[in-house]
Amino acid sequence: MSKLQGNTPVIQIPGFEFIKLISESPRSHVWSCRQTQSSRALAAKIFDVSALIADGFSDRDFLRLFGQADFPEDVCPRVLACDRVGDYYYQVFDFIDGQTLDALLYEGLSIVAFGELVVRVAQGLNQLHVHDIFHGDLNPQNIMLDSAGNVFLIDLLPDFRGFETPSESLLNIFQHSKLPYMSPELIEAGEASAQSDLFSLSAVMYEVLTGELPYTQGVFETSESPNLVISLPRLPEQFRHFRGLLEKGLQAVSGDRYESALEFSDAVELIDHEDFEREIRIKNKLISAEELELAGASLFDASGTDSGRGISVSKSNSVQGMRWFAAITGAVLLGAFLWAGFFKIELFPREVAEFFTGSGSSEIAEARNEAQSLREDPNQGLSTIMAAYNRLMALTPEDQSVSQQIEEVRGEWVESIKEALDQGDYSFAESRLDEAEAVLVQMPELNELSIQLQNWKRAESLYEVSRAKPQGVIEDNATRMSSLIVSYQNVLRLAPSHQGALVELKLIAAEFTRLAKEAFAVRDLTGTISYLERAQAADASIQDLEDVRDLLSQAVELRTTIRAILDEARLYRSMDQLVEPAGGNAAELYNRVLVVEPKNAIAKQAIDELASRILADASRFLELGDLFRAENLLEQASLAGIDEGLLAGLSKQIDAEKERIGQIARYLNSARELMKKGYITTPVTENAVAKLRAVQSIDPNNKEAFDLLGTCADILMKVAKDAHNYGFPEDAFDYLDLAIAINPRESSWSELRAEWSK
Repeated sequence: MSKLQGNTPVIQIPGFEFIKLISESPRSHVWSCRQTQSSRALAAKIFDVSALIADGFSDRDFLRLFGQADFPEDVCPRVLACDRVGDYYYQVFDFIDGQTLDALLYEGLSIVAFGELVVRVAQGLNQLHVHDIFHGDLNPQNIMLDSAGNVFLIDLLPDFRGFETPSESLLNIFQHSKLPYMSPELIEAGEASAQSDLFSLSAVMYEVLTGELPYTQGVFETSESPNLVISLPRLPEQFRHFRGLLEKGLQAVSGDRYESALEFSDAVELIDHEDFEREIRIKNKLISAEELELAGASLFDASGTDSGRGISVSKSNSVQGMRWFAAITGAVLLGAFLWAGFFKIELFPREVAEFFTGSGSSEIAEARNEAQSLREDPNQGLSTIMAAYNRLMALTPEDQSVSQQIEEVRGEWVESIKEALDQGDYSFAESRLDEAEAVLVQMPELNELSIQLQNWKRAESLYEVSRAKPQGVIEDNATRMSSLIVSYQNVLRLAPSHQGALVELKLIAAEFTRLAKEAFAVRDLTGTISYLERAQAADASIQDLEDVRDLLSQAVELRTTIRAILDEARLYRSMDQLVEPAGGNAAELYNRVLVVEPKNAIAKQAIDELASRILADASRFLELGDLFRAENLLEQASLAGIDEGLLAGLSKQIDAEKERIGQIARYLNSARELMKKGYITTPVTENAVAKLRAVQSIDPNNKEAFDLLGTCADILMKVAKDAHNYGFPEDAFDYLDLAIAINPRESSWSELRAEWSK
């Protein structure tokens, strides 16, 4: 858990006074504050960067990333201060007295007002884009409207362009993007653009209009087919005018989206608002306290207390205890509130439930029968069933069996989704899952089922793309079939039971088996083995493949050929051609024998010995510091068919050594640059001597570090002599002592100090 958590500021910023904690996360705090010499409302964001400091992250780097001096002030809060105190960096910026888009939706927005808001957001993005600045993290929480109606964009991601690959600790501290709003290219490549910002704004629009994101998290995490177009879920009928806009804004390929934020803004303004029902209001899924008071005004006085029965209900509990049900989960309200029967009352006593629903045994019996009847009807939707049970619960709040029945309904619905997925009825599973995600909350099983369904969708799309590859003459198209094996195996990794991919792989295996038989008939052993390898890669279980193996193993001619291959392999071993060159090494030949005769003891033993030899040679190269030869040897071993598992451990050692050498190089380069600038021993952490000592902590015998430290000592000694000659004895002694501290072996310097002391 981060040491930032808590209600007391971890630092004090000179000239500023903290007032109130606004928000917190595991890695940062945001406080309201003011300047001690004025009443100006400000905000401060504090980051725990102890991990960055350990990685050598500099104050200069922080100022470059988070100073934000060139941000348009009418779009983003102005940054007034940016610095470091101990293990913490901070920003002080203008406080925005307003609400996020999330908060605005609690009160509700007209459809026209929402369109105007989107236009202003797009115009704000354009102001950023013309300055070559991209938001990178646009979502409803990062769009604010102040009390004067001005739109601000907050919490922009840092611009890492021009930096070396950011360290893991840097990304962990500052990158907080929400994947469901991010474009595919931003997830895959990590670079924001105008088109990635417009994708995020389109995702925000879709979520506001429908109450759900267009694509679930993870849809774009990998891309076997980067040009794949994923179909946009259907919009509610009242928002059909937005469909074309959102389909273009949410294209998987960035080049298919709007070219600029201004073009996007113009497209929104061109939508004919006159076609809309003017009373349409867009609202959040939670009912507000004000709506509750309006709906039940006769129950409560101004304090929220029932005058006749002494019932006391706080506003916060009212909000938490009442959720809109799935019949209105899109969060679009038409005209009146339509709240009766759509929300679940958990925190109100029986008297309030009776007020909303009416009471009486006959009504309870009718509600119970209705709920059970709907539950047993396979054509009924989950929202309808759950609404019926919640009406029953409102009538009988003390009846624990109703809560149990609701849990049973939830479980039955989830099981029906699992069953549909297991049976391959993905269309039915998707429709049921959509309704479950809209109605059921806090069910981790739904996330797992959603991932399974999305994987199937990706698998199905990849399957269709693979089947669409151009056909050719089979006998002349072995390369095409080999590529299809890889494609269909990728399909099965996403959906292991995908029948289409399984059938296609069996057909490919059968075709390669046929080609292997034909090659064997004409004594083409090389072709036989090649086709056999590919048939086995496609489907190792087909009967014909075993038939070919039997035929090969029984053939005297093949036995002779195997002996010849083994003899040639031994020759390569004697010449130390173990895994290279390609096409002429022992490992390839031994593996070729094992393809035809998997139990051949000579080949198996030889492969084990080769692997041991390769590992020993690579380890020796690593000890000698010859990373190139060690890495190249492992690569050649892998290409020659040596088991990757045997090479994995040493490969990790090589990667670690590369990182160590890279770190040393970075410290040495930094030391040389600091020496050029005259930063020999100051400032405290960003000086040449400190960087060179860091090198020695990693590599105590590093000659270049030793030599550069000697140069630093010589520079300091020269400065000391100059200071002494020009009559600055105190400075002369300071620099002389620094030189002696770096290079104590130089006895003449100690003698000079003694002479100066006289």
